[in-house]
Amino acid sequence: QKDLPDLYVDLSTVGEGYAADHLARLMEQEGIARYLVSVGGALSSRGMNAQGLPWRVAIQKPTDRENAVQAIVDINGHGISTSGSYRNYYELDGKRISHVIDPQTGRRSRY
Repeated sequence: QKDLPDLYVDLSTVGEGYAADHLARLMEQEGIARYLVSVGGALSSRGMNAQGLPWRVAIQKPTDRENAVQAIVDINGHGISTSGSYRNYYELDGKRISHVIDPQTGRRSRY
């Protein structure tokens, strides 16, 4: 039971990771040896790309500027998931309130 009626937990990003992993399993069951699956901010990969190189993905820089790149990483045979507070937030009393929970306070991050 919730003590705060307006409190809710959005698990949609968990669904992205689950979907990427599920699609990866389906591809492996079909014998697909090389793939890169992307669902929202979650990716899963196996094998090399068409050029025989590791799969490379760009991690977006957490700024207001779209398509700014923070880093490029090889994810060959691995998965990766990202989430940021630079897009998903609202403002309250001049501060940005994000969807990210601060583990020390148990409250939404404020900055």
